Amino acid sequence: LLIHQELDCYICYGTIGTIHRTNENNDEYTIRQNVIDNTGNLVCSYDKIHLCNYGDCAETRFFTPGNKPCAFQCHGFKIGVIICADMRSPSLTRVLAGKPYTCDVILQPAAFSRDISFRTWKSFRETRAVENSVYFVAVNYAGDYYGNTSIVGPWVDEGHEPEVMG
Repeated sequence: LLIHQELDCYICYGTIGTIHRTNENNDEYTIRQNVIDNTGNLVCSYDKIHLCNYGDCAETRFFTPGNKPCAFQCHGFKIGVIICADMRSPSLTRVLAGKPYTCDVILQPAAFSRDISFRTWKSFRETRAVENSVYFVAVNYAGDYYGNTSIVGPWVDEGHEPEVMG
């Protein structure tokens, strides 16, 4: 058995997507998250819509933005996928939380470094969870320069703090 079958889990992984243009000579590249289910089927392939272009981040110089949201069913939950700086746009999370997607959970793989913008990551993930009444699962690289992977519930106050895992 493969690991996702043995553990009965889904796997989300990042990669570079390629858009082949038939009427042009140049391919375009996207920042992509793929999700495979517990049987090995691809159930979601999302190309990052909101590329960042501030600070040390220069994604717009190398990548083409995606153009449609992506969501999938997992063990009774509807999960929407966004990538890193997508969270700065409230409209994408709002679309995933509303019809026709009606997501319960927003999954946000990220590479948020501990630079000047790191504190905003916490604010944005809490805001997106509360304003859309969804769970927000923010998964970041591990290590001293990254960290703060967390699960934020749809209600945040002194009695309902996000779960931070490092």
